[in-house]
Amino acid sequence: MPQLSASLSVTLSGVPTGTTASVVINGPSGYAKTISTSTTLSDLGSGSYTITAPPIRVPGTQVDTVSDAIVTGSPANLVPGSASTAKVDYAQRAGTGMLWATNFSSRNAFGFDAATIGTPGAQSSAPTVTLTTNVGIGTPASPAIAFSAKGDMWIGTCQNTAIPQVLAKYSPAKISSSGTPTPDVALTLPVTNGSYDCAAALAFDPAGNLWVGMYHGHVLRFNASDLAASGTPSPAIDLTSTTYFTGVLDLAFDSSGNLFVASYYSPVISRLSASQLLTSNSAIVPAVLLTLAPGSGPGGLVVGGDGSLWVSDYNHSTIIKLKAADLGASATPTPALTLTNCHGPEQLAFDNAGNLWVAAYDTKNIFAISAADIATGGSKTPLTTLSGNGALSTAFGLRFNPGAP
Repeated sequence: MPQLSASLSVTLSGVPTGTTASVVINGPSGYAKTISTSTTLSDLGSGSYTITAPPIRVPGTQVDTVSDAIVTGSPANLVPGSASTAKVDYAQRAGTGMLWATNFSSRNAFGFDAATIGTPGAQSSAPTVTLTTNVGIGTPASPAIAFSAKGDMWIGTCQNTAIPQVLAKYSPAKISSSGTPTPDVALTLPVTNGSYDCAAALAFDPAGNLWVGMYHGHVLRFNASDLAASGTPSPAIDLTSTTYFTGVLDLAFDSSGNLFVASYYSPVISRLSASQLLTSNSAIVPAVLLTLAPGSGPGGLVVGGDGSLWVSDYNHSTIIKLKAADLGASATPTPALTLTNCHGPEQLAFDNAGNLWVAAYDTKNIFAISAADIATGGSKTPLTTLSGNGALSTAFGLRFNPGAP
């Protein structure tokens, strides 16, 4: 008697307009099939079939969104003559499609949606999402913010001379609406080192490791495996320098895996080579030292799409552009251009349109300089200014979720 075959119907819904799904079905004997629309697969052999669907990144004018797939009916265990079903439903990941900011003097993180940041002129409406991040001890600020590839928001607390400090993770579900969410993960920094008292900058590397700029002389790495559960992990890497890392306020990776460090009390931008990031060093000398104008107080970094480095100088209320060709060797490079009258700039971020967003600590707002205006330098009228209805006191941290591609 012939062996009866089985079938599997996979229904896709919620695929964002203008994108293509990539749903993979794997089964016995090396069976593999990729589909992009609802499909019925026939003449299948018996066994277990798994359905997986990666997230879809949806392009936006200024910031992308991400849609995640919820798969039901996987694995599907097929037997001869059976007709099984599975569903793949896509929904926008909470917290994406937004510009996020923190202020230095409180525990708040603020999210502004695409419609708000896309409206020119002065915008005084309240943030789309306001979070109070009650982590750490005493009344620390939460200046540091970063997003993992999975869309988790990480916050670093800061209170000088007080230990222990905390790194806290909030999953997308926890940042979907305003409130005081409980962290999904809280990493307590070791109390054995009294200078681990202010996590002022966060950045993820491509491997998912979390790098932490400590205000008092350290750049730390916590491995991706350390980020899954609460605890007190020791940093996998501790790079220490009281000369170059005093007052760390921002970190930025380039496409080659080198790490730039901005330290407020040193008019020098440090570039740590990818090889220097592999081993702890208690007295590290960065591979490249880029000396800025005397009296500079660097507070923000962002790497442009052309490999250039943009640096905010709080002390001079300026933002400078350093050409990619000038970043490979220690020197005092001449800025390719300088933006003036930037009101105490701290962290920086580019949107998809090439506009430069600035956290303006002194004027308690966030503003964008258009891509056309940043090409020429000088004093510019902002394209958009967000005051957050007065919420952005001492604006500091600034990140898009997800970051510009």
